[in-house]
Amino acid sequence: SLNASMNLLDFNVFTTARRNKIAVLKAKADKEATQAEYSLSILENYFNVLYTQELLKIQLDQFENAKFNLNRVEKEVELGNRPNSDLYDMQVSYSQEENNILETKQLLYNQKLALLQLMIVVNTYPDDILLAKADEVVLTDESETSAFENALKNYPAIESRELAMEVARKEITMRKNNYLPVLSAYYSYSSFYYLPLNQPGGQQVNPFWTQLNDNKNHYIG
Repeated sequence: SLNASMNLLDFNVFTTARRNKIAVLKAKADKEATQAEYSLSILENYFNVLYTQELLKIQLDQFENAKFNLNRVEKEVELGNRPNSDLYDMQVSYSQEENNILETKQLLYNQKLALLQLMIVVNTYPDDILLAKADEVVLTDESETSAFENALKNYPAIESRELAMEVARKEITMRKNNYLPVLSAYYSYSSFYYLPLNQPGGQQVNPFWTQLNDNKNHYIG
């Protein structure tokens, strides 16, 4: 028996095809969104490191001033020109500056390490790199507005969400299509051959191909 069938008209076929095309576009947008988020993460880490680098420079300059003031107060206290309480206050301020520098150095090390790991850079120690300062970008009110509108229009994550909505709409249509009729065609061909086994009297039967031709049956619907 051989059977064959096909749908001549099925509304879900067309909707599914359109849904699949949109799903491919959504997958592409998802990939671009992931790339954009990765780039933004690198950029954010870069500016964090850059800010901490500049902060450390300022703290080191302030520390030199604190060291100079501490030495000056110590000499004045030795000469009797200032009370010991001023020296104690200056020593506390000096220690605080020193502690801030240690904390900033540790923070900078961790930020550089995170940036290297994010960029998958190996065989490089955080203390071996110094980030260059980026050029300043000045945006006018008009350029800021156009940049914002362009981001809303082209940002992959937003495009991905919109395509996801389109996919959902197509799936709703597919559910509704289940209530629509489907026009199908099918064809069936069958035949048979028989040969009695272990029967007394030696019955005569028609040949194989003769039986198939005599017993064939067609059905179309």
